[in-house]
Amino acid sequence: MNRYIVLIIFIGSALGQNPCDDTLLKELEMKIKSEGLESLNEREWSYYQIKSEECSKKIIYNEVINPKSLSKKSFQVQNSEDSLNFIATKVCCSVLIRIAAIIFVANLVR
Repeated sequence: MNRYIVLIIFIGSALGQNPCDDTLLKELEMKIKSEGLESLNEREWSYYQIKSEECSKKIIYNEVINPKSLSKKSFQVQNSEDSLNFIATKVCCSVLIRIAAIIFVANLVR
């Protein structure tokens, strides 16, 4: 039972992480800026490539989905009730996706 609890906590936290907030990625970026690209070993370089690609994909995705980048009339919320309904729908969908992922992985572990 403890194994499932740890698995659920791990999957729940992994799904909500932003790849741009990775501390090792930030450290590698600082190392590249200060010492140059040659200072990285192969493992650090491959990690940096993977995480920076994930981060750039996340940034592009956020720019496309961000309502500020779209016209002002689309996604415009009329009042606070519409805003609350939108937030509630988004939270419910997120929770359902996480539960489905947890159930799927739990079935694979069996």
